[in-house]
Amino acid sequence: MPKQSKFENVDLFASLNAVMKQNTGFYQSDLEIDKEIIAKAAASPRKEDKTLLWFCRPSGTHCFRERDVFLKDTAPHNTWRFYMEQTSDRVLAVPYNWKFLPKTVINEAIPKSIIFT
Repeated sequence: MPKQSKFENVDLFASLNAVMKQNTGFYQSDLEIDKEIIAKAAASPRKEDKTLLWFCRPSGTHCFRERDVFLKDTAPHNTWRFYMEQTSDRVLAVPYNWKFLPKTVINEAIPKSIIFT
């Protein structure tokens, strides 16, 4: 198995913006909603709020708590399954377990994007 690249001391929002710009032509403003979700997760004392799944597609982005994506019949679960299984959109998905530091700089290994085509 090839070794994954590490990204350390990265500006989180700039990184997500760069990935989104490569794949999302419409509704790029969805990223602003994702930033709010990330900020709320950063303020939360709960560990399960810190593990998020983010993806972008040609028409927007989504950011969900990982826990909610795996709970059957929740909106995050249904959204994730729809875009991964029922569309032909190119979807870039990035799982993150963030340690929040000032200015949303992270100091943790981040896996490369997972591409669903």
